[in-house]
Amino acid sequence: QMAFFGDQTLRALFLEAKIAAAVTDSTVKAAFDEQVAQMPPVLEMQVRHILLRSESDARDVIEQLKSGRPFADLAKERSADEASKPLGGDLGYIAEGQTLPEIEQAARQLQPGMFTQTPVPSAFGFHVVLLEATRNRPAPPFETVAAQIRRSLEEAEQQRIVGQLRAAAQVEKLVPDVAPPASEDGHEH
Repeated sequence: QMAFFGDQTLRALFLEAKIAAAVTDSTVKAAFDEQVAQMPPVLEMQVRHILLRSESDARDVIEQLKSGRPFADLAKERSADEASKPLGGDLGYIAEGQTLPEIEQAARQLQPGMFTQTPVPSAFGFHVVLLEATRNRPAPPFETVAAQIRRSLEEAEQQRIVGQLRAAAQVEKLVPDVAPPASEDGHEH
């Protein structure tokens, strides 16, 4: 057993050293950069909205916005959306499919800094929508994914090393292949 454990330890140390030499900080960073370059751009919109129960209330809010009232102040005062109300109606940056389709469609037709000129109806009531900004979704920070990329590269390197060693090894079977015993369940296995 000591010889077996010694062999296992040597094998582990051998693989660890080979993998450490192949997977360096620079190879992890290069893999990250390659993955980021292959990511398709995802458009995100920073949206605010004010939810109102009636179309006339929504039209009133639009008139107040046209007269210069700040959107965030009106959202805090009048919005029926309790989640975004304290945030001045801010829904944050959203990508396609992350909010009501009516809000998304209305925001897509706006330029940054503009709000809808007519109420946007939905199942929840009437919305006034403001598009704050648009951007392409940023890549995740390197620090948050570096460990995961490193593990993936190390596993791939281990498989490559072991595969290379197996391909170069010559194996001699000292015991012939033995057929499994026939079962007696009436089926040929």
